[in-house]
Amino acid sequence: MLFGQDVTGNPRWDLAREAVARLRTMPAEQAEANIQGLLFSVLGFLFPNLPQSELMLEKESGDGPIDVYCRNVVFETKR
Repeated sequence: MLFGQDVTGNPRWDLAREAVARLRTMPAEQAEANIQGLLFSVLGFLFPNLPQSELMLEKESGDGPIDVYCRNVVFETKR
């Protein structure tokens, strides 16, 4: 988990920390797409060198779309 004291002064980490804070405080009634977008942003900040094929929103799979895909980790979001 990213906390305020972990990294300071680096714009990339500051943005990631802000996005994590927004995720943690987001009301339950927020749209699932907002949650997916924020999670995708955090992962993009944390892993900036991942190819586009390894970090995707709505990646197709045999069982339906994967909400957020990061390498071999699947994130399924619900509001």
